[in-house]
Amino acid sequence: MTVDQPMNSHGGMRLAAPTGNEVYQVVDYATEEIRESLAHIAEGALIKLRLVRLGSRGDAWRVVASVSLK
Repeated sequence: MTVDQPMNSHGGMRLAAPTGNEVYQVVDYATEEIRESLAHIAEGALIKLRLVRLGSRGDAWRVVASVSLK
């Protein structure tokens, strides 16, 4: 995935799928360690993450694992 919008002061960030056809609004993180590792990732960075949809929050996602940060 590509970081479309880096993490903001509320912890939210936007990711784009490699095809560019899907966008993910990340609003939650399984651990503080994952959140901290993504806090300073720049726009345009390529990353591999595992996401879980947060059904009760509309189109919102939780990062449950970070596989690779570049």
